[in-house]
This record gives sequence, C-alpha cells and structure tokens, in this order.
Amino acid sequence: MQTEFQYLDRGFKDILVLIPGWATDYRIFDTLELEYNYLIPLKLNHSDFSGCLAQILERKKIEKTILFGWSMGGFLALDFCRSFPLKVKELILVGVRKYFDKTALDEIASKIEKSKKAFLYKFYIDVFGSDENSYKWFKKNLMRQYLENNSEMDLVRGLKYLENSSINLQEFTQINKIKIFHSKNDLINPFIQAIDLSDNIPNAKFYVLEDSNHAAFLSKEFKVAFNG
Repeated sequence: MQTEFQYLDRGFKDILVLIPGWATDYRIFDTLELEYNYLIPLKLNHSDFSGCLAQILERKKIEKTILFGWSMGGFLALDFCRSFPLKVKELILVGVRKYFDKTALDEIASKIEKSKKAFLYKFYIDVFGSDENSYKWFKKNLMRQYLENNSEMDLVRGLKYLENSSINLQEFTQINKIKIFHSKNDLINPFIQAIDLSDNIPNAKFYVLEDSNHAAFLSKEFKVAFNG
C-alpha cells in the first residue's frame, strides 16, 4: 500500500498536513475545525510517507506546509522534516514523546496477538480519558470500524515503526516555528514524556493542557490554546 493524500480546500491561506496516531486514521480529525486547508493521508505507509507528501506538495505547487503530528504522527512529521526541512513552515506536535520502550511495545504486540479487539477497546478508552463527549463521538462514529478493520499485521507494523523511531532534539534547529501541546492527563504518553522536549527545544512554544487527554486536539481546551 502506498501513502495517498487528499487535498481539502477549505478557503484558507495555509495548508495543514494532518498526521494521525497509531491504530487510527485520518477520520480521527473529522471534527477538527482549524482555519487551514487540509492535506490528509487517506492511506498511510510509514516507509513512503515523506516521499509521497513531497510529491503532492510539488504537484500542488505548495512551497511550504504546516505539519500537525499527533502521537505516532509526530514521528512521521519529523521524518519529513529530516528529509525536506525547507518545505516546512511550522511544526505542531500533540501528545508526543521522545521514544518508545521496546519491551513495552513487545508487550502490546503480545496482547494484540491474544485478543486484538480487547486490547484496542481498552486502548481507545485510555486515549480519550475523561473526555466523555469526544469518546461518545468516537464510539458512535469510529470505534466499531477501527476494532474490525485494523488488522493485526498493520498494528504490529506500526509498533515496529515506533520501535525504530525517536526524536533527536538537535533535529529541530532547522524548524523556525514549533508548537507542542500535551495534556497533564495523557494516559498513553504521560506528561513527563513531554517535559524533556519542552526544556530542550528553545524555539518551541509549549502548551500545557490541564483538562484534556491523549486525543487533546478534540477538546475545547486545545482549540482555545491553539487559537489564543
């Protein structure tokens, strides 16, 4: 499968590339109303993501874009920054961490092998935490499809990508504008994981979200902070 993008002209000036996290897809951003045109990956392959994004930017004659990476999407955003730094106008990271522990990822893979749906069900509950409204929307619109359509092979492939991914703080020096959003209540990537990032990236603006969760971009608190 090759990464495939869709361009959504929403009548704005800048273009935001929305990059989803593990065990989700572009539809997780369906209720996100930000004042940008969107580039969304209808299909996503970790290995060719950066190259395919560069190709569509060239086809659309887009000189620079803004990357919005959530969780695993943050690593994919950094992959693009490494290869095409001059094409990045701004980097926005939500709910990210420097790296994942291999032992923890192996444990997740083992749980998926035993019962994929049981693990994912608990995972999604943790993603939304105490945000009942966002969870209700997710449960109504996406959970059933995610539980059924996320194959074990694709999930494990995503874990392998995470195992080989990390954020090198020196890599941010070529990106002039960086925003990092992280919730104190993030159950997937605990808040302490973000502190080191904020302390070591001098050109980043760090937003602490008090009442959000791992899917912080769905919360009202995020929208207020983002537009503030």
